[in-house]
Amino acid sequence: PADTTARALHRASRAAMRSYTRYFYEAFALPSMSLEQVMARVRADVPESLRQDARDGSVVLALPHMGNWDLVGTWACQELAQVLTVAERLEPADLFDQFVRFRQGQGMRIIGQAPGEKVFEHLVGTASRGHYAVALLADRDLGRHGVFVHAFDSVIRVARGPAALAYDT
Repeated sequence: PADTTARALHRASRAAMRSYTRYFYEAFALPSMSLEQVMARVRADVPESLRQDARDGSVVLALPHMGNWDLVGTWACQELAQVLTVAERLEPADLFDQFVRFRQGQGMRIIGQAPGEKVFEHLVGTASRGHYAVALLADRDLGRHGVFVHAFDSVIRVARGPAALAYDT
């Protein structure tokens, strides 16, 4: 049994690394892709009401940590509205700057957030003055100020920012 468990763990680890490597390959290949190639890689069932809301003003998208954000963000900039999102400031600062330049090159607008820094008012102001697809991660509470919800037969704490932003805008 221990040998079977070790083999299963090894297979799962290899699959995870293949998936992660593929993500980075696809993300860093984006600048060389044509718009047609980007569009061919995303299959989205977007209701017309969301498209109309994006034409009327900003829309807030509460999203999980999954999939290729860079690919879908590039797609959304073309199909919905310019993506506006918050990104945690990374160390060293040069790494964060490169990350922001990369996403800006794909058409996105990024607001950096240092640990403990409040960016909500800036985000609300920016979203209120434009037509953005405001993409915010909602499945994880990085600030420890989230709300508790029932999900997957458990109680978890999720970020409250997406709901508060939707309400305020």
